[in-house]
Amino acid sequence: RRTTMAAAAEPLKESGGFLLCYLGGFSTAAVPRAITKQGKVRYEIMLQVVGRCPQIGWANPQFEQVNHVTNEGTGDDLHSWGADGARCQTWHAGKSTGKFDVTWSAGDVIGVAADLDARTLSFAKNGSWIEVFSECAFGDEGIFPSITMKSGKCEVNLGATPFKYPGPSNTYKAVAPSVQELERYRGGILNFKGSFPSLPSIPAATSPEAQKELLLAAKIHEQVGWNWRVDVPLGEFPGVSVDGAGLVVGLDFSEQRELEFDLEFDLAVLAPLTSLQVVNFRNCRRATGDIEVFKGMELTSL
Repeated sequence: RRTTMAAAAEPLKESGGFLLCYLGGFSTAAVPRAITKQGKVRYEIMLQVVGRCPQIGWANPQFEQVNHVTNEGTGDDLHSWGADGARCQTWHAGKSTGKFDVTWSAGDVIGVAADLDARTLSFAKNGSWIEVFSECAFGDEGIFPSITMKSGKCEVNLGATPFKYPGPSNTYKAVAPSVQELERYRGGILNFKGSFPSLPSIPAATSPEAQKELLLAAKIHEQVGWNWRVDVPLGEFPGVSVDGAGLVVGLDFSEQRELEFDLEFDLAVLAPLTSLQVVNFRNCRRATGDIEVFKGMELTSL
């Protein structure tokens, strides 16, 4: 049975003192301008969509800024440390370092604190703190906030507005109250929305060749097993329907009945895309994390 739903979503809105962060795919936003070499510092995150695989914490400058899709986020190398309230794990050096007995949900405020002199990292959920990492090898260059999410959405408070909850003690200071932007650190450019003012805007792809390039770069065909090739016209791509001008007007995933997939780019760039057919609307929404990518489209759930 098919039911057609009109997608509706509120756009990302600026909120005084908070930095807005939507990360599609498995992407990392960071604040290298907030680097700290000594003392006690903290920041807060208010989760709107937890997504999958959130790894939130700190990194030092050896955590390389690559600005492309990578399977490594905060905690996935020797130079970063992350807590994950979805899988209930902590991450460092590319592996889980132990059970994290805290589950995050939408609306939770996550506190993230570092004592660089004691070499410890602590995390809080709604004001309840626990020390998670000790004897951390931060190095001499300092550390800065690093946020990895897979289709997640949050508000980041570096101290520009009062924190919602106290820190581990009153000796912890805001990490960077004057910093007003996040940086794209790891992940495709189309996976970032929010307080990224230095991020170049991506115009809508209004030619068949540009749309083909975007679709191939998003690697959707690899996730669902379709044979999309650069030497094949868009209209012959499995799952793709086009109009008379050869532009994409629909994507149909109805044959992928057992598959959960990620849409790792904003469908709005595929003007004039008007429809998306999926097997399970709820799973698709969970996979993308932010239903705003479907704004103005008709969604058909099987």
